[in-house]
Amino acid sequence: MKENKSDVTDAVQHWIAVVVAACAILSGCGRNESAEFEITPPREWDEGISRLRYVVSEDTGKTVLVTDNSLLRGERLPTIKEARELIENADAVGMMTDEGRANLIKSLMKKSDHPVAQYLLGACYCFGKCVDQSKDEAMKWWLKAAEQGCREAQCNAGTLLLQRGGGKEDDVAAVKWLRLAAKQGDAMAQCNLAICYRDGLGVEKSEETAIRWFKIAVAHGDEYAKEALKKMGK
Repeated sequence: MKENKSDVTDAVQHWIAVVVAACAILSGCGRNESAEFEITPPREWDEGISRLRYVVSEDTGKTVLVTDNSLLRGERLPTIKEARELIENADAVGMMTDEGRANLIKSLMKKSDHPVAQYLLGACYCFGKCVDQSKDEAMKWWLKAAEQGCREAQCNAGTLLLQRGGGKEDDVAAVKWLRLAAKQGDAMAQCNLAICYRDGLGVEKSEETAIRWFKIAVAHGDEYAKEALKKMGK
């Protein structure tokens, strides 16, 4: 029996629609997969000016922070940049007077809406620098900074959630923050996110995805990721 012209036209249009839909689905899958591993430059904030000086050590050849005694003695409040440099220098914190340590925290609290200040407050509480150690306070401040896009805080909040071992809810939240930090190029977050995929923590287990994140972390200089790949035979 001979088909009429309208039937043929309808059939052709139907198959064109099917092909277009299939292409869209395949194209979308490709975009989603690549988006998972897309790295963007990290957000940056003005941390103020530092008056701390640096010299090259004759013993090691490395650049060493030479602290400002007025900060050590607590004679002025540090900028966020100076607070960061002091907190990241264990020797400097050890040389500070009680008033100097109190001023460092006071300065950060005055700027407590600033994401970097929030991140640094979290670091102080996590490691007991200039304040009594408190992981709960560290998490509070890191989450505040993480919500503003600070990748260091995102990484640390995610890592602390994993370490806390609070179960599936904590693991899912950890993956959320680690992914955000990883996509901003944070090597430790990339490595820890890979571990989540490898072990099925807060996300569906996927060795393939774990390997890709480990390799990205290696490219950003993470040594643990390199060892993890070796253990996986990759």
